[in-house]
Amino acid sequence: IANYCKTLALIEKGKVKWFFNETEIKDDANHKITTKNLQRQLTIKSGTTADSGLYAVRTDDDERTTDIVVKGKRRARVL
Repeated sequence: IANYCKTLALIEKGKVKWFFNETEIKDDANHKITTKNLQRQLTIKSGTTADSGLYAVRTDDDERTTDIVVKGKRRARVL
């Protein structure tokens, strides 16, 4: 799952923080946070339905939010 955000941050290398349901997200085995110019990206490497919720990217100058719904995979049916 990749969530892209272009922020209105005045400084390209300013502080950027990602949040999931108001809890800060840090780089770890399942989350990758990248910045290129003013584009901010959060990648969830192995998304599950538990990753559904409100995501926010915050800088000193701006905040962007999006609601993401992760649907589970369907299991193959054996007939």
